[in-house]
Amino acid sequence: MGRVRGGRVLEKAISYNFPMQTTFTLSAPLSLATKSAKPFMKWVGGKGQLIGKLANLFPPEMKAGKIKKYVEPFIGGGALFFYIAQAYPSIEKFFISDVNEELILAYRTIKRDVESLISSLVILETKYHALSRDKQKDFFYQKRIEFNTKLTTIDFNKFQDNWIERTVAIILEPAHEAT
Repeated sequence: MGRVRGGRVLEKAISYNFPMQTTFTLSAPLSLATKSAKPFMKWVGGKGQLIGKLANLFPPEMKAGKIKKYVEPFIGGGALFFYIAQAYPSIEKFFISDVNEELILAYRTIKRDVESLISSLVILETKYHALSRDKQKDFFYQKRIEFNTKLTTIDFNKFQDNWIERTVAIILEPAHEAT
């Protein structure tokens, strides 16, 4: 955090050696979207139910549109990030982080190639729903085994096609647990 002088926080450049971070610059404010952006998955310990209380704690500069950068240190499912990105269009740059490198991989995949990810999810959903309830469980457990065995083939620093498959599996895990 920056130093406080005369009631203002002075920005201080801090360099983190933290590979599990990504930066988003929105080309258009999410507030202009035709539909509300929502988290793509539920996250244990998520801030979604606390947004009303947290919003009351935001600094007046944020409400006045003077803050141009937002840092989310624990992105999780992204409920607070999506809320802020839509409610405060004056914020131009977002930095999201999490200690879970798989989660950051998912956000980077969405940023890089969301169309391929959606196509892969639709294919998987079609295959899954064509199965009986018992076969669905077997399908899920097979995907979980594949997920665990393919971890060593992931380069978390360089986008590759296997990021899409990995992100599909990351999204699949909590979706199946909820059923």
